[in-house]
Amino acid sequence: MSFRDIFRIGNTPLNHVPGLNQTFGIPANIEVLVKDESANKFGTFKDRRNLTVAEQLGQRKATHYAACTSGNDGYSRGKIFQKVLPEKTVVNLVDKDISPWIREKLEEVSTVMDVDMSKMVYVRGEVTERLGIDNKFLCEGFDFLDNIYNNVHGYTKLIEEIIDQVKPYCIILPVGSGELFWYASYRAKKRINIIGVTVDKANPYALVRSLDDYNRYNRLRGITMPPFFNSDSPQSGIESNPMDEKEKRICDFRTDFNTCADKLTAHYLPHVPYVLHLINEQDKRRRIIAIGDEEIKSAYFKCQELGIRAEPSAAAAFAVLPHLRDHGYQPNKNSKIVVINTGEGLYDKPV
Repeated sequence: MSFRDIFRIGNTPLNHVPGLNQTFGIPANIEVLVKDESANKFGTFKDRRNLTVAEQLGQRKATHYAACTSGNDGYSRGKIFQKVLPEKTVVNLVDKDISPWIREKLEEVSTVMDVDMSKMVYVRGEVTERLGIDNKFLCEGFDFLDNIYNNVHGYTKLIEEIIDQVKPYCIILPVGSGELFWYASYRAKKRINIIGVTVDKANPYALVRSLDDYNRYNRLRGITMPPFFNSDSPQSGIESNPMDEKEKRICDFRTDFNTCADKLTAHYLPHVPYVLHLINEQDKRRRIIAIGDEEIKSAYFKCQELGIRAEPSAAAAFAVLPHLRDHGYQPNKNSKIVVINTGEGLYDKPV
């Protein structure tokens, strides 16, 4: 029996939830299905990636694996590594202001290290120095990005499970770093609309629409990015010229915005080259929509009433349902809409 079977990761149910259409204002002749990732062992879609990474890391000489987390991802990672790779140490990098309760849960399964998420992203040198280990013994999330086409994160199987069962008009999912959105777009056929949903005022995808935008975002906010992510888009004159309207909006952008959808906040976007390649095209079949915090909060409570085990960040995907037509989507009768509930996982009970 494989670890995937032991952990009950993958092959999650695709459910019809009674009352969902009426609750979110969707006509009864449109079928809305929920891909329920809370059914994974540790309650989150991140279980898929963490198991896949653990399986691949076993073939590397690294003794430590470090990655950023705001809670459920790091807890899932720690629990899976304890069983699959007990000889390797998980280092969960967290913001200094993370909830004490979440920090305590993470410390049960991993080494926890504070980093300045708002200013420095590429922290390999800092991590190895504080751990007292050689650079060659540390592996991190960035190390797997070079294999992005090789399903290293385990998410393409999620999309395959959906399209093997139904032919959806659209697949709706929440967007934090953009990882799942990229994989869904890569794996799903072009005729399937992939709609990403993020939180307004707290995620750069609500503002950034090109690599040039993102370079300006990083520069104006003082964020350090690894060389791998530097684009070749023109940079000359950005600092010397007066700020244009978009640059003023970037400077006013608040990554410390207090939102109930905390897993969707992002100081950096490691998948930005891949995601922007998709949404920059004049193709409405790949789109990221920003939703206000209050609407996400409302969607969270509605999900709880319907028995959907979704944390607020996951509930963001449901919050866009009443607004599909406002954004140009016209599902007809008998259309099927799939919402990916990315799960409940580990989080403070909100609001």
